[in-house]
This record gives sequence, C-alpha cells and structure tokens, in this order.
Amino acid sequence: MVRYDVKNAILITIDALRADHLSCLGYHRKTTPQLDEIAKHGILFKNGISNGASTPTSFRPILTSTYHSMYNDDRYLSKYRLTIQEALKRHDYSTAAFHSNPYLSGYFGYNRGFDTFVEISDFKKGDLFKGIETKGFESLFYKFLFELKLMKFKLNKLYKFSKGEVYAKASALNEKVIAWLKEHPEKFFIWLHYMDVHTPYTPPKEYLKLFSSSSYNVIKNLKFYLKIKQNIMEKFSEKDLELLIDLYDAEIRYVDTEIGLLLDELRKMGILHETLIIITSDHGEEFFEHGAFGHTHQHLYDELLRVPLIIYAPEIDENSVIEEQVELLSIAPTIVDILGLKRELDNFIGTSLLPIIKGKGRGSKSVISEASRSKISYRTPEWKFILNKETKEYELYNIHTDPNERENIAEREKDKVKEFKKKIIDHEAMMKRERIKRKIRRLRVTKGM
Repeated sequence: MVRYDVKNAILITIDALRADHLSCLGYHRKTTPQLDEIAKHGILFKNGISNGASTPTSFRPILTSTYHSMYNDDRYLSKYRLTIQEALKRHDYSTAAFHSNPYLSGYFGYNRGFDTFVEISDFKKGDLFKGIETKGFESLFYKFLFELKLMKFKLNKLYKFSKGEVYAKASALNEKVIAWLKEHPEKFFIWLHYMDVHTPYTPPKEYLKLFSSSSYNVIKNLKFYLKIKQNIMEKFSEKDLELLIDLYDAEIRYVDTEIGLLLDELRKMGILHETLIIITSDHGEEFFEHGAFGHTHQHLYDELLRVPLIIYAPEIDENSVIEEQVELLSIAPTIVDILGLKRELDNFIGTSLLPIIKGKGRGSKSVISEASRSKISYRTPEWKFILNKETKEYELYNIHTDPNERENIAEREKDKVKEFKKKIIDHEAMMKRERIKRKIRRLRVTKGM
C-alpha cells in the first residue's frame, strides 16, 4: 500500500480528454500506451466524474475541493477559498504551475499559492477585461473597446492556429518543468496542465499518421477549423467526423508520449520513486453525440463529465482497478492525505480517495456537476438527472441500461425526478449557506474583527 513518506506530488491535468478515448479504459485504438503502463503500476478509476463541464466550473473543484456555485463570480478563483498549493505551502513545499490556458491565468487568481507560475501565452484572456470590468459595460465607448480587444484576441488566435501555435505544446511545458525540477528536486508540488487535446487539434504529423491516411497541412486544417467553429451538425459529413476524431486521438497519443518522457526524466533524476502522480482531465469533449461539438454548450452528458483518473504513488498496490464512481472534488484531499497531512482534510469539501485505495472505503454515492449556475446534474451509479433551472426543463437517464444517455425517461420515472430534484434543492441550499458564511468572514476580515 501507499507509504506515508512520499515526498513530492505532481498533478497532471489534460484539457478536454474524455475517458472513453483511453486504451486502458477500453478504447479500440492504442491512444495511451504510456498512461496504460502508469495505470498498471497504480490505481485506475474507471468512473472518474468531473464536477464541471468546462474549465472554470471544473478547476475550482479540482484545486480547492469546492463547487463552482460556491463562488459569487464566474471567472475568478476566490482568495477566500484555500487551494491545494496553499495547503502544501503551509508545510514548506515548493510549488509550481505550468500551463498555457487563458482561463487559468494569474489574472483570474490561479497563480495564488504558487512560488513559480509559468503561463506560456501571448494572449491572456484576462487582458480583454482590464480597464473594463471595473467600469462595466454601460458606456458605448467601453463596449466598443471590448469588441476591439475581442477581435484582436480572435485574430491573434487564428494567426497562431495557422502556425499550429495556439497553445504551448506538451514538449515546451515539459522543458520548463524539468528545468524547474533541477533547482527544486525535493519536497515539491507541481500542477502541469496540457492543452494539446483541446481544439484546435494540430497534432504532429507523425502522430496523425498512426490513426489517419488523410493529408495534413495548415491551410486544410484551418478551413476545417473554421467549419468546426460553425458547430452545425448538418454541415459535417461522416468523413469530416472521422477526421475530427483522428486528429483528437493523435493529440492524445502525442500528450501520452510526452507524459512518458517526463516520467522518464523523473526516473533519471532519482525522484520518481518518491513522487505521487495524479493524472486526470477537467472535462471531456463532445463529438455530436447530443447535437454539438466541443464543450461550450452547457451540456452535462458523460462524454463531458466522465474523465480519466489515474493515481500512482510509491508502493501503491499495482494494477488496481476501481469500478466505483468517484469525483474530482476528491483530488485535493487525496493529495494531502497521501502526503500524510491529515489535518488539512477539514479544509476541503471532498473526501480523500485513500480509504478506497486501501480497500476500506466506498465511492461517491452521488456526484453534483455544474455547467453553469442555471444548469446542474445529479449522478448516482445508476441514474443521471439534469436540471435546467432557468427553463425548468429536466432529463433523466438510466446509465446502466442507457449509458449513452439517449432516452429521457423523466416522464416515466416521476418519483425519481421528485427525489433528485429534492437532492439538488438541498445542494443549492448548502451552497447558499456557504456563500453567506464566506461573506460574513470577508466582512470580519475587512473590519479587522
């Protein structure tokens, strides 16, 4: 089992990676040979469920073990919520983060608690709002200014796409991580977020050849990307969809290779055997299973919510597969628990997965996931209930008999609908109480009470 003298921890998150495209989770293509090998020497969770369907709604649960709806703002990471990196800094860990996602910018507070925070990006989404948010959009001038900034952002992104450089490649991030590790080889926490699996898909040619015979060039892919941006299912032929999935799988294989290379470096440095590794994703990706592509449509189906979760640590039981449902809200408490910092557990809403790993615990009986403040889902091992609070519409699926969530049986199972509505109402009441508590604490801090 896990030793309690594990010295270091690395949290690897891969943007937009859905669970059912990993070969270790049953996918028909060999997309993840390196992750498969890591899973053989650690714990593979077959039903890891994200608490959010987008980057902003999922990373609050991952890094702070709190729900998205507990915040009063949709973008900023509240300074009143303890992050996993802040918890570890209390115990003298060196902390570092490496990414190129504008939604995770230091502008939005994600740099808090990190000694080193590396953002590889020439366009930070936060820059769009500087000088505007404080004044609001009442003025036509500021509306115009915002639109100009937004246009510049989009043109810059399109230009970089044409060169295959929208986000930093995994190899570029790895170089930064390895350089940092050479200066901080002991008692560290790293959060590493890869963007390669996120659109636009621009995999290295040699990886695309593993899955597709299609010719690849920047202009052709640019036209394809513009077609994707229209997001109209009827405009996509079967061949288009096949190419889209080929590109996606090629990006997965590329990131998988880079993760393997990073762990090889840790092994060469003599620190892999004393390092906890957690690998997951913030959310998945839709390929028109429910009429849309990507992850921006406020859907809460399993192609978005079911994500990979692999945990490797020194002397952990090898080749363990856990079928039970677990949630990403558990990541922060699991890290502090495995590192032996049990007194930090009370700071997080989620529960540690260490008891499950040791064979003494159970999975999550239910998982709450949010697409926005108005759309929420309640998932049990058997049922998925989705509620749109604005439209009052709801969906119910039996995910045992209908894993692809095709048949909405809400009208047929009215007792279940009533039961799950009550669960969401109770959850919302808890969120409201938490927001009030935090507001009172902020006022006390402000007034010096």
